[in-house]
Amino acid sequence: MPSSLENLSPGKTTALVAGGAGFVGSYLCESLLSLDCQVLCVDNFLTGEKRNIEPLQGKNSFVLLEDNINNPDFYIKNHFPAINYIFNLTSVEEYLSGKDISLEIMQSNSIGTENLIALCLKNNAKLLFCSSLEIFKLPDWDNAGQWENLSFHESKRFAERLILNHLKRQDLDLRVVRVGDVYGPRMKMNGGLIGYCFDQLLSGQNLKIPAEGEGKIYPLYVKDAVSGILRSILVPGTAGKIFDLKPANPITLVDFCQELKKNRQLATDKQIEIEYVAQNSFSSLIESTPQETENPLGWRPEYTLEDGIKETLREFSRKPAVKEQKTRPRKTIPKFLLFIPASLAVALMFIILIFFQLVYQMKEIQRLAGKGDFVDLENKTLVFQKEISLLGPIAKAGQFVWGNQEKTIALGENLADSLLVLSRVGKLSNLLFLTVIGSENQPFKEALSSLQVECNSAIEKVSVTNALLNSFTGREKIVGPKILEIKKFIPEIKKFLLIYRDFLVVSPKLLGADQGIVYLFLFQNNMELRPGGGFIGSYGLASFESGKLFHFGVGDVYDADGQLKGHVEPPVRLKELLGVDGWYLRDSNWSPDFGQNAIRAKWFLEKETGRQADAVIGINLNAAQKLIKVFGELKLPDYRETINADNFFQTAEYYIEAGFFPGSKQKEDFLGQVAQVLMDKIKSADAKTKIKIFQAMMESLNQRDILISSNDSKIAAFLEKNHWDGIIENAVCQKSGSCLSDYLMVNEANVGVNKANYFLVRSISRSVQIQEDGGIKETLRLDYENKSPSNVFPAGDYKAYLRILVNSDSSLIGCQIANQECQVEQSSDLGKKIFGLVLTVPVGRKQSLEIVYQLPESQKFISGQYLAYIQKQSGFSSDPYKLSISYPVSSAVSWSNFPILTEKGSVVYNTSLSEDRQLEISLIK
Repeated sequence: MPSSLENLSPGKTTALVAGGAGFVGSYLCESLLSLDCQVLCVDNFLTGEKRNIEPLQGKNSFVLLEDNINNPDFYIKNHFPAINYIFNLTSVEEYLSGKDISLEIMQSNSIGTENLIALCLKNNAKLLFCSSLEIFKLPDWDNAGQWENLSFHESKRFAERLILNHLKRQDLDLRVVRVGDVYGPRMKMNGGLIGYCFDQLLSGQNLKIPAEGEGKIYPLYVKDAVSGILRSILVPGTAGKIFDLKPANPITLVDFCQELKKNRQLATDKQIEIEYVAQNSFSSLIESTPQETENPLGWRPEYTLEDGIKETLREFSRKPAVKEQKTRPRKTIPKFLLFIPASLAVALMFIILIFFQLVYQMKEIQRLAGKGDFVDLENKTLVFQKEISLLGPIAKAGQFVWGNQEKTIALGENLADSLLVLSRVGKLSNLLFLTVIGSENQPFKEALSSLQVECNSAIEKVSVTNALLNSFTGREKIVGPKILEIKKFIPEIKKFLLIYRDFLVVSPKLLGADQGIVYLFLFQNNMELRPGGGFIGSYGLASFESGKLFHFGVGDVYDADGQLKGHVEPPVRLKELLGVDGWYLRDSNWSPDFGQNAIRAKWFLEKETGRQADAVIGINLNAAQKLIKVFGELKLPDYRETINADNFFQTAEYYIEAGFFPGSKQKEDFLGQVAQVLMDKIKSADAKTKIKIFQAMMESLNQRDILISSNDSKIAAFLEKNHWDGIIENAVCQKSGSCLSDYLMVNEANVGVNKANYFLVRSISRSVQIQEDGGIKETLRLDYENKSPSNVFPAGDYKAYLRILVNSDSSLIGCQIANQECQVEQSSDLGKKIFGLVLTVPVGRKQSLEIVYQLPESQKFISGQYLAYIQKQSGFSSDPYKLSISYPVSSAVSWSNFPILTEKGSVVYNTSLSEDRQLEISLIK
């Protein structure tokens, strides 16, 4: 076991654990080593024991420093290497008996804590101070003989205040964790009442507890305590906070002893009873209620009281536990396929049928559509058809009351026809999905052929219904309001059916029906934004044969990059700003154009792993979050985690930071388990949930959180038509005639090597001035606010490399950052003019950028169609976007494809950049 600081490898993630040979500290050292983190264990063995760290002997990443953090020169005499994490776990436990260490406890919580804070300041490290819920137990001032034992409580309270006062004065990444009554193997038997009870049981004695045994305790198994400690320091946004690690509900000491007694056979064959003894045999403390603090996001105790007690007794009595057999994870399916099942059913939810005479049937149809119950929906629609046919004579006879309803009857009949065929499309879509994932034995082409027939029929029926709807004004008696509601959704259903038909045409190629196909998945963390989406931390490979999933797996991108032979020179700005010497798969998405990124990614994959891919799919964390939201929460059994849409980013960052330690498999395994659990949920989902899955996937495609690129020309044409390929767009006006298309894209790369995008708020304002001579001058303003809590990873300053893409041959007029002139590099690429610059938004600060440019002389605009197009960068949030267009007073707006606020000579539109915005007006003289 190395014992010299010289054995610590420079450049490797390093954690210092003060009190590392103690009960809790030794478990923490083990967990850090499992993350491939280098551990410096500091202990003077006053309360720690060398046997606790014996299993760590011989590990190259473990260094023991036998020293006392209380020494005034501790920080000065030891020439510490760069340290990333500092844990102060000294004097975590209180003691009921033994030698008097009151002074040492007070010193470690005062002088020792101050020394570690100084070390934290020097290294810009994260520091965690471990306190205890015991500090809320107040002294019984009538029992003066117990005052010495109160040094533990008073010194912990002092240390907490010391840390909070440092936070007020300095930008430090500090936090406090208060643990409950920790127990488990290696615990000291004189370490509190719980240890005392274990000691009695293991010795075969009756359990003696105070006569007033109803006081509340918070028993916490040691492995749960360590997982909470790690989460409190690795999860972003935890700096400056106090966390309580405790079970959801306290229990009494009597309850605890009853559980011990129930499991006595693991420790002794003797009959054990509970005895109540005089209070003065124990520390005399009066319980107060713990303050409500915070809980580390996603943490909860995983060990029940019974499990924790059993594990502890087995260890102490040397009776090994029976190991559970772990099953091999099943193959998972790529998220790309999720938009196949039940795709048409989502539209049915919105159809509100007419006729008050058929209210009951209408409500039933709506309910069944929402459930995705296509069989019952089909049957109910057949009944509805019959009742509609009977309604005609009644409507004609009563037309003097409610007017002529023949046209309305015809609409109802067509709606029923549309519903009937849509229900069949829903059934067959679900069958095709089950066929692709292997749950159905039906040949792919057979399932596809039946679905295509029904889809074409649905388009025909819905088109007729839509034509009939256009003949209604919405002011008709009785049915007018319902007609208006239906008018909102039928066109959307038709639009989607057309997309779905095109998808079915190319699906044999997409799913390898004739010739096998391999997809490369790039899992992109958009909390560290890159031009093509986010930092590529993991990748996946999926293969399809005969229209069915053959294989899917996830890997760590660093494992692939480590196999590259030779040197690939990176782009100049990538090399300069990120300080990289070579170019690898993880940085392959450096272009704003996903098509170019996909080509590079496939090239790197082949050179690094020897594998070839036919298509590339980029998936941002935003897309995974949407899927998780569908299910409410996911339980990850291998991690004892429960994630939901609210804590997904924080939990992912926790494992990504853990996985950032070189060699760690935490990141790869975590993403793999999320994919596995998602797949299991999808396969067992009911029809209603599958509809929601489909919606989530479509939303991610439209919002550029999923991008797809393919070698096949037919697939590529389908993706380009629907704007799912992530290439730089060439926008076309909706209306025919003279048209000027004005393009804009704000593209950013986070080059600060952090996850500051999680804390970033951005807004975009675009002002277009159409001048008298037809020239167009534009002002783009970007406002940022960095809400990072500190400069410690994963937070920090937001340093971004901005590229602003505009119409080719545009000319720069000026640029300002915070009202100061800025330097802009100009280039031409991807058919656009590009203005590039570096912007920094410090922690806790706001920053603004304003850039002014002129469209070229060849693109002057007097009248006709003007299109203001803005393409959303993959990985952006739904940022506020404001467009204002001013024009000569001699002109007027005759049409627009968006709602506008008009003033004389100008229009304004406020929206969000949830997806590309194509805003068009017609200007007349």
